[in-house]
Amino acid sequence: MRFAWLLQFLLSILAGILIALGLPPWNFSWLVWVAFIPILASLLSLRVPAIMVILQGVLFSGTFGLITFHWLWHERRYQEFGTILGVFGLQGMIWSWFVWRFCKLPELAKEDGKQAKKKGLQPIFMGAAGNAEAWRVSTAHLRLALLIASSWTFLEWCRGMILTAWNPIGLPIALNLPLLQVVRVTGPYGLSFIAVFANAIIYLAIRRLALRPGRMNWAARFDVVFTLALIFVIAAAGFQFAQPAPQLQQLRISITATPGSTTSELNSLLPGVAALKSDLLVWRRITEGGTAAKGLDRKSAPDVGIITGIAAAENAPISGYTVFLPTNVKSVLSFQSHPGFQILADQVPKNLQSVAVKNIALLPFINQEAMSLQALKAGLHAPAQGFIVLVDHPNGTAIEEQQFRENLRCWSVSLGRPIVFASDRAGAFMQTSTGRVLKEVAPRTRLLSTYNLDFPLANDMTPYGSFGDWLPIVSGALCLVFGLRQRLSDFYESSRRFRT
Repeated sequence: MRFAWLLQFLLSILAGILIALGLPPWNFSWLVWVAFIPILASLLSLRVPAIMVILQGVLFSGTFGLITFHWLWHERRYQEFGTILGVFGLQGMIWSWFVWRFCKLPELAKEDGKQAKKKGLQPIFMGAAGNAEAWRVSTAHLRLALLIASSWTFLEWCRGMILTAWNPIGLPIALNLPLLQVVRVTGPYGLSFIAVFANAIIYLAIRRLALRPGRMNWAARFDVVFTLALIFVIAAAGFQFAQPAPQLQQLRISITATPGSTTSELNSLLPGVAALKSDLLVWRRITEGGTAAKGLDRKSAPDVGIITGIAAAENAPISGYTVFLPTNVKSVLSFQSHPGFQILADQVPKNLQSVAVKNIALLPFINQEAMSLQALKAGLHAPAQGFIVLVDHPNGTAIEEQQFRENLRCWSVSLGRPIVFASDRAGAFMQTSTGRVLKEVAPRTRLLSTYNLDFPLANDMTPYGSFGDWLPIVSGALCLVFGLRQRLSDFYESSRRFRT
């Protein structure tokens, strides 16, 4: 085809668009199950030179990164925007080359159409007559999908270690509470593995039906049945685990998403908080900064604790937080003055200090301090039984805070910690350690919402919290072993023509 390269580029761009549309603020989450099909069709079925594959990968991930992080351009953070596009392009380039080089589609044996119609359904047993070819193709498809998903998972983990773990491919799956529970074992990368694996199986099944139309036996459907069964088992186990279980430690917490930021507005809310018998009020921001304690009316709510962000001026971001407890006042200032994606060790804030409310350790984060999974992991050593995240930056955008909120929900579940979130443009919510949202307040709404939030013990760790990123490491090792094996196989096969 004369313009085959144009088709390949269009398929790559289409895949990037579909993936981006599954993330906030668009939230077409169902697209994650088919978004990879265009790029897989191009890489696996259209054999082209390596340079074309590299360009396809850059277009694929570059389109995804451009649409997903375009808010950085609107916030005039041009250096971060260019760096993220570069990292995404590199990830897509390596992954596309790996799939093109090492993932070979199995050949489908030709069958006589009349015999295929007469055959009908066959038993699934491996030893049954006529099943050898069907089993060969099904198992080859499973190996291929495993390799494709493993390579993407490893590269996504590398991207998160270098720059930012925001917006993994599998993030739309996090909206499904039972499937979300897998992150407690695998971390957020487990969702991406499931999404890419399912996309590969769907594409391979479509290809087989297109090349060999007709009725298939059970052995030929094994790859699809196995994938569906795997997702069903994960969802069933997650549904059981996500059921609410009472904990020994509990706080009654009130949240609000009011746009107010003065001490007088906070004072007007305290009588209602006290009437609800709350232990803690999470208030997003006080503009007066360090002078807030002098104007706070503690007589109206003597037994209510307050955690609030503090800002030096109306147009300044919150630069720290103040904790008002019935017995003391504690202020902590952040050493970082502006939000941004940091690199490696810079992603972990240096001033992590937990706050004890009724003997429950809470770890507050301000703006960018919680914008990385590494920062939340560091909070486990505080030790923190729950996270309080306050986000308010005048120059931010609604898309940034919405994406941050969804990533934060996924990260907190992987670490088994409840979270209380308050922001200017994404509202406020309370979430249990299993990801169940108990209360939610729309952005800039003068509504007070209260609920009893359970907290795990300080030493209660999820498998992911204990063992870390084992899944992407295993995936990388699998890709390395398979790549070396394939290279050796190709080397010995190419040498046969010189033998006598």
